[in-house]
Amino acid sequence: MTAFFATRQRQMPEIDFAELSHALEDAGTGADAAECHATLTGLICAGPALPGDWMEKVTGGGDTIDGIKPVLTQLEAQTRRDLGGGEMKFDLFLPQDGVSLTDRTQSLAHWCQGFVYGLTVGGIPVDRPLPGEVGEVVRDFSTLSQATHEGEAEEDDERAYVELCEYVRVGAQLVYEELQGKRA
Repeated sequence: MTAFFATRQRQMPEIDFAELSHALEDAGTGADAAECHATLTGLICAGPALPGDWMEKVTGGGDTIDGIKPVLTQLEAQTRRDLGGGEMKFDLFLPQDGVSLTDRTQSLAHWCQGFVYGLTVGGIPVDRPLPGEVGEVVRDFSTLSQATHEGEAEEDDERAYVELCEYVRVGAQLVYEELQGKRA
């Protein structure tokens, strides 16, 4: 029975940025998909158990989330699996390359802001010294939450954006692993 459930769970389709964006929009939450995913990621990094009102925290709350609870539950399972799988499968929920660099940069800034918020509401005191490289990553994410881009995207701008995304992706994974190690 357990093997059946595990096989069945793996067969669930992955949620992506576009699907989460549509679900949040359809529910009328006004929440940003990047920030929503990041807040959930921060909460998961902060501790093994999510607060009872985690769905409200990642979406901004209200009665509007009733219709998207299955999507949020699946997102939580997917995020936990990707962070904890040991295969570096974790990825950021950000718009695809066809979206303007200005909008993608704004989403990356929202992702960083949401992650720091998720750690904070998850009980991690981000304003105090944190273990290992976690403090440096959190400080960098706080700085990146102010990132902007204006004008035409040039090749160097695109390359810098890709490098920042990779830094944030690996940084979030590192925070998860460092904080998990401290709890163990």
